[in-house]
Amino acid sequence: MSGSDFSPVIGFPYLLSNQSMKHVTVNESLRLLDGLVHLSVQDRVQTAPPGSVAEGDRYLIASSAAGDWSGHDGELALYSDGGWIFLTPVTGWRAWVISEAELLVFDGSEWRSAGSDTLQDLTLLGLGATADASNPLLAKLNASLFTALETGSGGSGDLRFKLNKEASGNVLSLLFQDNYSTRAEVGLVGDDDLVFKVSPDGSTFHEGVRIDKDDGRVSFPSGASGLRPQLSANRTYYVNGSTGSDSNDGLSGGAAFATIQKAINIVLSIDISIYNVTISVADGTYAENIAVSGPFVGSGAVTLQGNTATPANCIIQPASGNAITVQNNGSALNVAGFKLTGATNGVYALNGGVLNVTGNMDFGTASTGHIVSSGSGSKVVINSSYAISDDSPRHLYALNSALISFAGAYTVTLSGTRSFSSSYALASVLALVSAPNITFIGTATSTKRYTANYNAIIVTGGGGASYFPGDVAGAASTGAYCV
Repeated sequence: MSGSDFSPVIGFPYLLSNQSMKHVTVNESLRLLDGLVHLSVQDRVQTAPPGSVAEGDRYLIASSAAGDWSGHDGELALYSDGGWIFLTPVTGWRAWVISEAELLVFDGSEWRSAGSDTLQDLTLLGLGATADASNPLLAKLNASLFTALETGSGGSGDLRFKLNKEASGNVLSLLFQDNYSTRAEVGLVGDDDLVFKVSPDGSTFHEGVRIDKDDGRVSFPSGASGLRPQLSANRTYYVNGSTGSDSNDGLSGGAAFATIQKAINIVLSIDISIYNVTISVADGTYAENIAVSGPFVGSGAVTLQGNTATPANCIIQPASGNAITVQNNGSALNVAGFKLTGATNGVYALNGGVLNVTGNMDFGTASTGHIVSSGSGSKVVINSSYAISDDSPRHLYALNSALISFAGAYTVTLSGTRSFSSSYALASVLALVSAPNITFIGTATSTKRYTANYNAIIVTGGGGASYFPGDVAGAASTGAYCV
């Protein structure tokens, strides 16, 4: 017969007009239909006919076929009338594999599973809606459930839902929306810390919670009811007396505070955690009494910094009272880059407060003392060279079990001829002034070099009676010492 004597897809034999024994052709076609309609096969792993076979059994022949199946790899074998009929599958044929309870489809080259577990390499998948390029996986529904595969079903009983991003700088987050406008975001947003953000409009976001990836510490960057806002990184607040406003947030030069005390109060109100805070003060004159009245919360350092190159350009000049006071146990402040003038006291540590001079300073007029420490636990620690540009009754004044200490070999420069009407250095009532290895440049007239009384001690490190600036011999009395 020619190719036109058979159907083009399955290859059923056609009846011919002059054909005798037409029932043979009809029966052959019916036999093939019987084998293909509602196609199911015993299995797809056999390479040779099984030992026991029933009329109508069908198999998908595996590779490397042998015996009566030799040369028929990948074909359909139908057992009929005591023999095998072979059919070549066509793209789109479907077959149910009885031994596996699996539906297969022929893709033109191989039989593949047509079950839901083999939906592979899909570009779009929409459930109840139409997916698109922006949302290639889209589900429109009112409820969903993911449940763990139980141990009795071959699973572990656990369920972990995994989301992954390419690198730390990428975003991996869940967005919660109202009418398709985002109101909350949870995830790894530009780094590997877990953050929780909210938004009133989908564009401006406020970070409420941050969990540090390295140590699990929880911070509340926007604050929390009953909790202080907590820093998650070092921070700088800016002060500019000319352009700033205390209604600003102080977090940039363009949004600077107008007063130094406003910045101090803000830092006192937050939890600085393990991070450092710098209050950067622009050049100008600040008619303020700067006061740290209690401890900062957290273990980080707080530094008040002006112009360390030219302190005279950044002036703190109160109308009365102290220029900078740090008071009460646990209070601490680093200070650098200011000229202090017109005050009762320049820097003043009181009742357990700690003040560290960490950079160049300029001490102008003071009606009581330039550097003063009073009360048990109070201390002023000098960690820098500095200048004295105007007079005060006392330059160094420690009393009532307090401490003034120079932490290194620094230089103190007296500009012009200065005068200290009481003493350059005064220690009284169990106080200690420790100033060894200091280099003094300049002179002081009408000035007693030191006074130590009531069991106080002044340490010069072997500098002798003429160590401090002055032209009047120092004196120690009532159990006091100058060492």
